[in-house]
Amino acid sequence: RSVPADTLVDVGPRSAFTTRIHVRAPDRVGLLHDLARAIDALGLDVRRAVITTLSGVADDVFEVVDAEGGPPEPASLRDRIVDALEAAARG
Repeated sequence: RSVPADTLVDVGPRSAFTTRIHVRAPDRVGLLHDLARAIDALGLDVRRAVITTLSGVADDVFEVVDAEGGPPEPASLRDRIVDALEAAARG
């Protein structure tokens, strides 16, 4: 199975408590750290993370809240976070 060259960042759905961010990218040393820093830099707090790596591909799900502790609106979050997470995934 080949490793995809592209990174996928998907935002949503939003629950009553968190908003889900899904990142799928080629795995590398430091990837999780870089993704977490990008999330933190946008003022988000990770409440839950499911981290999976299979055949050299990281498939990570983060459930986040904003600075007030509520779930950010997916549309506005998507505008802010996709580029930041894609850049973090590239290293």
